[in-house]
Amino acid sequence: MNAVTWGVFPGREVVQPTVVDHQAFEIWKDEAFSQFVDTWGVIYKPVAGEEPKEEDAASLAFLQHCHDSLYLVNVVDNNFIESSLAAVLNEFIDQNQELIAAL
Repeated sequence: MNAVTWGVFPGREVVQPTVVDHQAFEIWKDEAFSQFVDTWGVIYKPVAGEEPKEEDAASLAFLQHCHDSLYLVNVVDNNFIESSLAAVLNEFIDQNQELIAAL
């Protein structure tokens, strides 16, 4: 996890230094994505000796798909007063529709 600290001082803007450690993010990503199959997936796995239920198999397949195909993204917006982060992300998505469709 990354610690994010806020500094608040009289008569000044809020100071928000953010440090993103690439190595820590990679480790956290693996831990976060393992939750799809190692934690949530357990709910849908059949008990030993029982036949798997069809609806459980579909749920487990969905969780495995999420684990295998999603990306974890860390976005930092240090301009929280006049933020345009949503606009920037929407523009990025719009400009990359062809790439997104190929995924």
